Amino acid sequence: MSWKFFVQMAIAPIHYAAQTFRNQDANDTGKDDIIGITLDYVADVLSAVVTDRPIPPAPAAIR
Repeated sequence: MSWKFFVQMAIAPIHYAAQTFRNQDANDTGKDDIIGITLDYVADVLSAVVTDRPIPPAPAAIR
């Protein structure tokens, strides 16, 4: 099996963890939301790397 298989398997749980952090409270500010945004971005970067697409720009909240 290729390393890409293992990375691809990790993307969905990372997105799930991101949503868990982002849904901890009603607002969209705070460290829980920043962690969620960062995890979503990490999953998007991993997906881009695995599928040989350009890496997406970072969200404004984590620049």
